[in-house]
Amino acid sequence: MGTKQKVLTIKDKLHKLEKELQDIQNHCSHTKSSLKFINLNIGVRWVCDECQTPRGIPTPQEITEWTEKKN
Repeated sequence: MGTKQKVLTIKDKLHKLEKELQDIQNHCSHTKSSLKFINLNIGVRWVCDECQTPRGIPTPQEITEWTEKKN
């Protein structure tokens, strides 16, 4: 298998996995969420504990309480 074919195979697998993840996240009930740091551009978000879908933006007070618990 050549490099081009390997790349296409990997991309196809990634696409199928992304669709599977999206399906799981779309059918999740999102019953429990926790604050998590996503990255420097996004910052802290409420994230579903089951499917890891970002669920909302925390208030400044929630972020303060979350950072105080981490220390």
